[in-house]
Amino acid sequence: MTDQPQPDWARQLEAALEQAGQELGNALTRVGHIFTAQGAMGSVITGDFDKARQLIAGLPPEQVDILGMAARALAELADEEGTKRQ
Repeated sequence: MTDQPQPDWARQLEAALEQAGQELGNALTRVGHIFTAQGAMGSVITGDFDKARQLIAGLPPEQVDILGMAARALAELADEEGTKRQ
């Protein structure tokens, strides 16, 4: 390896790749949270509340809040649909 300074284009490329890597990591984290929330919902549907609690406990606090809001909205939508069918 030489002691020559890195050209501007190489530094810019390196910075862009680092940024892309960070964004991809953040996106994968969000996808993981969605899958965890779906797993918790599946556990509730099958009656495995201990597993649902375990999954929810592994989510960050803001994701737990989002999951709670989504669950309440889903319950309301399901109640509305159930009322229509009676």
